[in-house]
Amino acid sequence: MNRTDQFIEWWRTHSGKFINIEQILPYVVLHKVPDATDRAPTPLLIGPASLQSTVIDSHDPQVYREHLFEKWGAFSADVVVKQRLVADRAEPDLTVGRFSETGARKHFDFSRLLLPVRTTTGQKMLMAYTSAISVS
Repeated sequence: MNRTDQFIEWWRTHSGKFINIEQILPYVVLHKVPDATDRAPTPLLIGPASLQSTVIDSHDPQVYREHLFEKWGAFSADVVVKQRLVADRAEPDLTVGRFSETGARKHFDFSRLLLPVRTTTGQKMLMAYTSAISVS
C-alpha cells in the first residue's frame, strides 16, 4: 500500500477527523479553507518531510505562502479553486499535474491528494499530500 492509499484509508477510518494524526503530519501540508477573496492557499502547517518543504527548503508556512503568492501565482490560483471544490463537496480529490517554476529549473509531475479534515473541535481544514512522479 503506497502512502496515498494509506492517507485515504486514514481519512475513511476516522471520517476525516484529527485522530491518530501524528504519523501523517510530517508528510502533509495543512491549509485553511480558502474564502472568496483568497488568491493563494493559506498553509498552516508544512510537514518537514513533505514535498513542499523540500521544494522551498523550509517547513515555515509563511515562507511557503510567500512562494505561493509571489512566485507561483497561476499555480496557486488553480490550487485555491480545487481547495474550494473539495471543501464544498467534503470529498477527497486526487490530482495529477505538472509544476514548473517560471525562470527556474524546477519542473516535475506530481500527484496531490487533497482531503477535507476537521479538528477535534470541528474546525474545517484541508490536508494535502503531494508526491513527485517524475522530475525534469
